[in-house]
Amino acid sequence: MREFCIVLTLFLASTATGAAAFTCRLVVDGKTYVDGPCNYHPHVYEHGNDGSFDITSLSNGMFAYVFRNADGSADGWWPGPNGATHAHTSLGTLRRDGACWENSHASVCAWR
Repeated sequence: MREFCIVLTLFLASTATGAAAFTCRLVVDGKTYVDGPCNYHPHVYEHGNDGSFDITSLSNGMFAYVFRNADGSADGWWPGPNGATHAHTSLGTLRRDGACWENSHASVCAWR
C-alpha cells in the first residue's frame, strides 16, 4: 500500500506540473511580475467562449484577469504590486497583440 501511495503521489505531482503547459508574462509600468510557467484558465463557463481568461504564475502566485468586451478590447485586473488576494486593481482597457493583451502601461501574455 505504501508503494501505491508513493506512485500515486508522484503521478499526481507530474500531471499537475505537466498541466501547466503555458508560459505567461505580466508586465505593469515596466516591471515584470510574471515571466515563465503558469496556469492558464479560460473563463468558458463564466463568460461563454469569448476569450476571457486568467493567468497565475507557478513561481510566485501573481495573477491577472483579462475579460473580453463586445468591441474586441478587454479589461485587465490584477492584485497590484503588493500581491493582494483579490484582483481589485485595474490594468485598464487592453488590446490584443499576438499572445498578449496590452496598453501603454500593462501587458498580459499567455502562450503554449
